[in-house]
Amino acid sequence: MSETADQGDRIVFTPPASIKASPDIAIKSSDGDILHAHKAYLAMASSVFDHMFSLDGTSIAPSSEELPIIELSECTEILKALLSFIYPETSARLDSFKTFRQTLLAADKYELHGAVTSLHGYLTWPPFLKSNPLGVYAISSALKLDVERDNALKTLVTLEEKQLLTEDMDGIPAASIVEVLEARRVKRDVAMEAINRETWRLPRCEKCKAQPWWVSAWAHAVQRELREKPIIGRSFSYSSLEITRIEGPYCPCNDKHTWSPLHFQAFRDSIMDIWGDYDKHAC
Repeated sequence: MSETADQGDRIVFTPPASIKASPDIAIKSSDGDILHAHKAYLAMASSVFDHMFSLDGTSIAPSSEELPIIELSECTEILKALLSFIYPETSARLDSFKTFRQTLLAADKYELHGAVTSLHGYLTWPPFLKSNPLGVYAISSALKLDVERDNALKTLVTLEEKQLLTEDMDGIPAASIVEVLEARRVKRDVAMEAINRETWRLPRCEKCKAQPWWVSAWAHAVQRELREKPIIGRSFSYSSLEITRIEGPYCPCNDKHTWSPLHFQAFRDSIMDIWGDYDKHAC
């Protein structure tokens, strides 16, 4: 802790006017800006600050207008966000995932438990789940937040692998990437195994008893889509099946055998049931 803040330093944060007590500490950010605060508020919110001030040995502000100053390694934006969780009538909207992540790390570093808990809500915020699902997954895993982690994984399995791996990887542990890729592989394999297990439901030609070629063509299209992203997607629909039947090859005897929507739905439901059972046990 250095002695006092310079008069020329730029003050970017002052406590709300509803707090009558004058600030008794100044925080200097890595940007060189000054944020005024109260030792009592900081110590109440953070055991780290409480310990810091107890070692310092001062409990009141000096009689001059100059305040004792502590220099922290975080930038102004992050420190202002942290103070917004400590003081009433202040707020900070973390529109950037990078800012959110840095704020959460800083809150954890200074043991601001109230701020950490409040920041958990951002892990289910749709804009972050859309723009940084892998980052949300990694943070949720590190904090052992199972619901938030599983929610992020549901988004991650809807992405093509090339989309997944183009996300900003800054700060994401390799272990999280491996976990997500493995979860996608297992989910895909479960779906493919379910399809293979239920092939008895697929139609066969009434004349030659062989499976029509268009059925195989459609099944291969479904499997290609599953390799890209492990979800029952657009290919696994009756309209896609009908397009393949009309455009694709028939069976060896050239029979134009069709598959009723009712039978197709029964097949699809059986696959979804198997996959649903897997999801229940996996989560």
